[in-house]
Amino acid sequence: MRANMFARSGITEGLDVVLHHRKPADVLEISDYLFSDFGPVLDAQAAVWLAGDEKLIRSAGDVVLAISDVIEKSSALPKQRVRDSSGSPLDKAKATLQGLKPLTPDQETEDERQKSVRSLGHCCAIFGQLVREKTGSTDIDAILRAFPGLIEENVEGSSPRHESSVNGDK
Repeated sequence: MRANMFARSGITEGLDVVLHHRKPADVLEISDYLFSDFGPVLDAQAAVWLAGDEKLIRSAGDVVLAISDVIEKSSALPKQRVRDSSGSPLDKAKATLQGLKPLTPDQETEDERQKSVRSLGHCCAIFGQLVREKTGSTDIDAILRAFPGLIEENVEGSSPRHESSVNGDK
């Protein structure tokens, strides 16, 4: 998504959209794309809420918040492109003209994004340690049995999210 944001910016992209050479970015399509990956995370968090203790629930919430932060930082505009709506008409005109140039990543925004990715890794490590402590195992099947809502039943014509011996597949 971040690479697409930089590739599809500037006057060239604007002309391609106006001349119908390229479809404009669809906010609903982007949100569907994000939810296809983020939805299972929220489902897993709900399963932890049902079967976890207070520390585990808090840790799962921290993971979800860290994922949201990574998404936010990955789609943030570079600092020099953020517009101030309270500026003078001349400042607004300058900002509009600057918007005709393609986006280029800046180091400060990239550093913030990398920091949020590291924070997500840290939250996941803490959550994983708490799950291993609660289940007393590092075996994925034992962990999935401890949180039964994480695995969908194999409904006719669909495949489970995780193929393991929990469903009797192996």
